[in-house]
Amino acid sequence: MERLQVVDALTDVPNRRGFYQGLAPWLALARRPGQPTAVVILNLDSFKRVNDHYGHGVGDTVLKAIVDAVRGQLRDSDLMGRLGGAEFALLLPRTGLPEAVVVAERIRQAVAALPVKAERAVINLTASMGVTTIRAEDSTVSLFKRADEALQAAKLRGRNQVVAAAAPVLPDDDADLDPPAAAPTTVGQHR
Repeated sequence: MERLQVVDALTDVPNRRGFYQGLAPWLALARRPGQPTAVVILNLDSFKRVNDHYGHGVGDTVLKAIVDAVRGQLRDSDLMGRLGGAEFALLLPRTGLPEAVVVAERIRQAVAALPVKAERAVINLTASMGVTTIRAEDSTVSLFKRADEALQAAKLRGRNQVVAAAAPVLPDDDADLDPPAAAPTTVGQHR
């Protein structure tokens, strides 16, 4: 019974609660200097059409196949969780933003290259991702807000993309005005 409270029964990865429990110690560690930890939010593009057109049974098959494909790109120390529907979160300990973008891009390519055989069709999907790293001042809310903003930027830019959240703007002792925050950066556009 306890396992069902923290694990998604369909995909056998942590659910939202389980993922947040796994994330908590990494948020605490971010307050100390050291190696960064990255978080990626992954959303399957146009997944609703799969459920609407083929049914939820086929949608479930697709979700399981996608989870297996993503897991194949992760290290044993990484954590994947299902936030709900076709949205997943990835925790990449000891991973900086540039390295996390590379991992997310590998995952994006693996998802796009994966044909899922269902009873009546072969389904190809793509994924959009938002990538960020945990900052010392982050709460779960601020961390996921930043990752979700990057994810939304990926979707607005045409989907099937990886977008990194803007790096924090550091104060400049010589500047009288704060510089504007940089916009999220896109890693290639793929169609």
